[in-house]
Amino acid sequence: MWMPGSLSGATITISPAATTTYTVTGTGANGCTNTTTRTITVNPTPIVTITTTSATVCSGNNTSLTASGATSYVWMPGNLSGATIIVSPTTTTTYTATGTNGNGCVGSAIITITTIANPTILATTTMNTICAGGTTTITASGANSYSWMPGNLSGTTVTVSPLSTTTYTVIGTATNGCTNTTTQTITVSAAPNVTIFTPSFLMCSAANATLTASGATSYTWQPGNLSGATITVSPLSTTTYTVVGTNGNGCTNSATQMIVVSPSPTVVVTATNSSICYGDSVTLVVSGASVYNWMPGNLSNATVTYVPATSTTYTVIGTYPSGCSDTLLVPITVNIIPTVTASISADSVCFGNSITLTGFGAATYSWQPINMSGSPITDFPISSTTYTVTGLSAAGCSNTSTVSVFVNSIPLVNAVASSNLICLGASVNLNGTGAASYLWQPINLSGPTVSDAPTTTVTYTVTGTDLNGCINIDSTTVTVVPQPTVSIAGLNIICPGNSVSLTASGATSYAWLPGGQTTATIIDSPITSTTYSVTGTDSLGCFSLATHTVVIDIPPATPIVIVNGNILTSNVTGANYQWFLNGVPIPLSTGQSCTATVLGTYTVEVYDSLGCGSGQSTAVVDPTGIAQLNDFDFMRVIPNPNDGHFMLSIHTTKTDNYILEIQNMLGQIVYREILNNLGGNYNHEINLTNYGVGVYTIRLINSEKEQIIKSVTY
Repeated sequence: MWMPGSLSGATITISPAATTTYTVTGTGANGCTNTTTRTITVNPTPIVTITTTSATVCSGNNTSLTASGATSYVWMPGNLSGATIIVSPTTTTTYTATGTNGNGCVGSAIITITTIANPTILATTTMNTICAGGTTTITASGANSYSWMPGNLSGTTVTVSPLSTTTYTVIGTATNGCTNTTTQTITVSAAPNVTIFTPSFLMCSAANATLTASGATSYTWQPGNLSGATITVSPLSTTTYTVVGTNGNGCTNSATQMIVVSPSPTVVVTATNSSICYGDSVTLVVSGASVYNWMPGNLSNATVTYVPATSTTYTVIGTYPSGCSDTLLVPITVNIIPTVTASISADSVCFGNSITLTGFGAATYSWQPINMSGSPITDFPISSTTYTVTGLSAAGCSNTSTVSVFVNSIPLVNAVASSNLICLGASVNLNGTGAASYLWQPINLSGPTVSDAPTTTVTYTVTGTDLNGCINIDSTTVTVVPQPTVSIAGLNIICPGNSVSLTASGATSYAWLPGGQTTATIIDSPITSTTYSVTGTDSLGCFSLATHTVVIDIPPATPIVIVNGNILTSNVTGANYQWFLNGVPIPLSTGQSCTATVLGTYTVEVYDSLGCGSGQSTAVVDPTGIAQLNDFDFMRVIPNPNDGHFMLSIHTTKTDNYILEIQNMLGQIVYREILNNLGGNYNHEINLTNYGVGVYTIRLINSEKEQIIKSVTY
């Protein structure tokens, strides 16, 4: 039996975690036992760890792995030994390090190295074959940044100019730092050897030079953008020509050739006039060269003067000391002199009239002394004048001519009116002076003196003509003042013995007939029907006449009272009546009959429709059948007739509330008053002047009865 572990058997296998002493108890066949011990020493297992310079690397890149904790190490995969190893995984790989210590005990550790894929780099070029001295562009893609060799260049795109065929390598680095490479070969073709030949590089300006290129297949020349192996040029100044030659590979090269130009003179001629008139001279001045030769004439001066009889072209040759020259042709045109004449529309005109001047034989015309141009022209000479016309041909050659006119003075016409202010209906005399004959407008009358009766204000214009036929005008204005509109206001009919007031209006002063009064208002007492006339004159002296007829009314006859008991009746009929008791009007007793109620003297007066009365009848004293009354009412108008102003006198025997009304002949109430607590005597002034003439009915009304009287206003 083994302890610890309670194991049995002659042989046991144990795995103590620490140094342990094992005891075994053996039992013989006889049952006897005995023990012995054995100590098993347990050495510690090494604890292996791994460190790395980078746990993540780009595919194929190196990283360092270092193990510690043991004495010797074996690495898998790779079966490498040593504490530190360098690995270059192309894919993500787990590495195991097994370490053994000095007791021979072993331990292990693992580490995983993660790989990142490298970028795929591409390189493209715009042209992989170029000519020597040319350039091309190479562009990389697939990474984030790039470096190029040869040249130690950087950037996605580089421009290169290799002198010979060259392979360019680009290293592309991705954003994660991984790199890759690719190459691009640029082939360089040789450029042609271009040369230029010219017979002479010296020339005068405006001459020609020939240039021939060789060494290439095609050629382009500058300046001028010419093509071809041989060109002909005419430079104005010294010029360097460049030819670009292209061979079969498309490669180019250039060559230059200077053409030295000696300047040719630029001959300039100024002429006093290139177009002259016959007989004039022309001076020609040349400049721009050193020596000159003129033809015709074979003259050598810089300034020459000619008097050509006909149009001539002059030739001048100017030469420099270098022998370069210039030739200029100078045409001079000789124009003929125009034959100028002048005409006038009239040899004699009146002052203020126009004449027409016409020139002939030229293209344009200028007239003096009036400083006008053109043909024909119109002038208004103020005195006798000689006109000179200068005619200019289209070529500018001139000639003159003259023409004269005599100017007659115009008559001094004067128009005078006998009066410049007249009344409508009056006539006016018009007198003209200063001429031989006269015509008046707008009346179309002739003669030095005419007469007219205008109805409105008129401006008369007289046209006077003298013996030379010259005319002048003058005018005078005659203002026509309308006659005043005169009217007369007043009564047309009055009662006998009454007066009438007549008022004229519409003027400032008046004269009346009959009577001879000169006031606007007159008062008269005609005894028969009369027609009044008034002549009204305004402030300007214009007058007008108005008439007004006043008729004397025929009143009713004086009545006789017919007595029938206490019933009294007028034997004369009329429009209105008024009964009187003891000379006092009886209120409300205005009918043809009256009932006598008190003793006394009764009379009656009859009125026609105009209010004219008959006069009171003979008296009737104390009619029979009358019961005596101690009180009575009455109402009277003082005076009656009147001019609209009167006193209304009222006596009442009963104190009461009364209504006083006045009506015109149309029944319209023109006055109304409430008289409260009226009793006894009451006098009241009435004014009806605003209501016109006529007969007015005056009514006094209380709760029991009504009294009525008439008032006549004239």
